[in-house]
Amino acid sequence: MKKVSTLTFIITLMISTLFSKSAIAENQDTYNVPMQKVESYKIDRDGRRSIAHPIICVINRDGTVSGIQPEEINTYEIWDNTGEICIMSSSSPKEFTDFIFTYPDNYQIRITADDFYLIGRL
Repeated sequence: MKKVSTLTFIITLMISTLFSKSAIAENQDTYNVPMQKVESYKIDRDGRRSIAHPIICVINRDGTVSGIQPEEINTYEIWDNTGEICIMSSSSPKEFTDFIFTYPDNYQIRITADDFYLIGRL
């Protein structure tokens, strides 16, 4: 019985390894990304920026990013998971979404506008 349990565990582990995030993302059409919205122009009397507000951005394969007005956006940026290296920056939502769905990974996403920016993890 112990051999069957061990064998089942090994097979399950091997199958889960085969279906990595990139393989699963090929069939995925949407990402729901929890992000923080920080209004860059609001500074309190002590000189601190306003508190970030949670927002959900829905990123679709067809090039749309819901939860924000596209005409307000200056840049869509993809950073490495640590937030130290900018991998991709574009003013086009289609280029942004094409990159995410073509190269799925753990990214930090930054979307900037004149009055605010959004930051989250994919």
